[in-house]
Amino acid sequence: MTDKNQKKLIKGLKEISPEYHSVPRKEVFREFWEIARLQKSLLSLIIFLMLLQGGVIGGSIWLVKTAIDYFFKNSNLNSVLFLISALFAATVLKSTLQFLFNWSKLLAIARIRDKFIIKSFRNLIFNPFHVHIKERDRRKYGWVLKDATNFISSFFDIFNSWVKQPFILISTISALMIISPYLTCIGIIVVPFGIPPILFLKRKLKDFIAERKMLLGLQEEIVAETIRNIRIVKIFGLEEKAIGKLNQTVEKQRQINHKNAFFVGLMSPISEMLGLIGLSVIIFIGSSDILSSTFTTGTFFVFIMSFLNVYRPIKDVSNGYFNYHLMLDSGSRLIKLRMNAEKEMERKGTVRINHFKNLEINNLWFSYSDSPDTNDEYVLRDLSLYIRHGETVAIVGATGAGKSTLCDILFGLYRPQRGVIFLNDTNFDRVNIKSCRNLFSMCSQETILFNNSLLEEIRIARPEATREDVIEAAETAGLSTYIKNLENGLDTWVGDRGIHFSGGQRQMIALARALLQKPEVLVLDEAISGIDMETGKKIWENIREKLPECTILMISHHWHIIKHCDRVLVLFEGHIAKDVTIENVTDPDSFFSEFNLNNET
Repeated sequence: MTDKNQKKLIKGLKEISPEYHSVPRKEVFREFWEIARLQKSLLSLIIFLMLLQGGVIGGSIWLVKTAIDYFFKNSNLNSVLFLISALFAATVLKSTLQFLFNWSKLLAIARIRDKFIIKSFRNLIFNPFHVHIKERDRRKYGWVLKDATNFISSFFDIFNSWVKQPFILISTISALMIISPYLTCIGIIVVPFGIPPILFLKRKLKDFIAERKMLLGLQEEIVAETIRNIRIVKIFGLEEKAIGKLNQTVEKQRQINHKNAFFVGLMSPISEMLGLIGLSVIIFIGSSDILSSTFTTGTFFVFIMSFLNVYRPIKDVSNGYFNYHLMLDSGSRLIKLRMNAEKEMERKGTVRINHFKNLEINNLWFSYSDSPDTNDEYVLRDLSLYIRHGETVAIVGATGAGKSTLCDILFGLYRPQRGVIFLNDTNFDRVNIKSCRNLFSMCSQETILFNNSLLEEIRIARPEATREDVIEAAETAGLSTYIKNLENGLDTWVGDRGIHFSGGQRQMIALARALLQKPEVLVLDEAISGIDMETGKKIWENIREKLPECTILMISHHWHIIKHCDRVLVLFEGHIAKDVTIENVTDPDSFFSEFNLNNET
């Protein structure tokens, strides 16, 4: 890792990323309280136990001091038993309260974290579609759950560092002030001199943690990407290259771990040495009181042990700095996610559409850029079209012409920058998107299957569908022969991304899933491109037989499919360049070549 990248990485941990500066810090705390307030009784118990712990620590110092003084003064069996009892009582009380505090804290973290994970996942699901594409360059979304966990854990770590530990520190110092105000004041003056070395070690460790965190993320990405594309890796013989990439990150991590181990090892001896130096100063300055027997043995012993323990809360307080910025960083991303989700949910229209009558698009402009500067940045430009109920319309165009983008817009996944869409003569912005999607169904060129049984995969859109309904949809999609040859039939497991089926079979499964919904508008985006011509023809005939009134938008380059449509729309440079009925396409080859398209028969 270069020095430039390292500085950039470390800087990123010290402040929130620029895109999240718009999130006020008070919003981060409010986000925590929205969930935490449901656990008021548990949080109150945690605070009560913290106060009780502080009181017990102060009381234990006085109790042990008294027991030691009594022991050296009387030197009999009673004094021995009293000293042992005092030590046991102090230890049992502190340990019991520490156990109860840790138990209640971990319970609260678990309860609040679980609620927050569900909330964060919900916000992710309801985010606008374009956010999903841009965020983290379409990487795995495990970061949402990780941020949710870090966010809640960091809050409680901050509480421990900046509330509990200072309170314990104050309780300890207060007890020492009662024993010896003079030496305690000397100790308070000495303590700050030990803080800089501890902070230096903390900064070093934080830098190493940041680098290691980045490398772990990179390793996870390399492994996930390799396994996800294992077919390509094997076909092109990239196994050793993938292993080499991972080995480079592992080697860098090994170097960091060596440095990290060195500074972690230094932390404990340096802290103890600082405590010893501070205690030596106190003993030297207060030697006259000690030698003149102003101090009792118990006072001297307890003061030494308690003063050495003062450095531990100081170390924990310094941990709060890192946890605070980790909390702000994680919380700001999650709040931005929530704000986007809320805006998206607020856009829900109120007009419910129960039946499809017509679709009209007027002068639609769309770009994947948030602020396009030129017309060239628009995928769709001044596009207008009209589709009636029951029509079968083919949409053709070169790669990148915007065919799939147009379909995504019809499903409300994107919102155009300009232009207006009318569904049943109602502005699309006023239409309840859920009611619209109940009428629409899509089978896209990107076959996406979940890790389900074949039965559950097909009836995703209609969970209440019977087994007979699923079999009928499978037959329409041309799957019946395949299903009969499967040992477990519809109960066969599809596997991750449909790995147990061929490409053509996966397309048929996705098509059966779309057909089971019995849509009024069916969008087929190269839905049968991976299926042979004869099977594709049969499937098309089945669809028209089972759904005679369905309006179909067919994106395809296959003339043997397109010729069964009523109209052909040609998308060229982002707009409808041609809109003709199928009867007027007398010469398919010249029709396609006019727009530099291939007639794939």
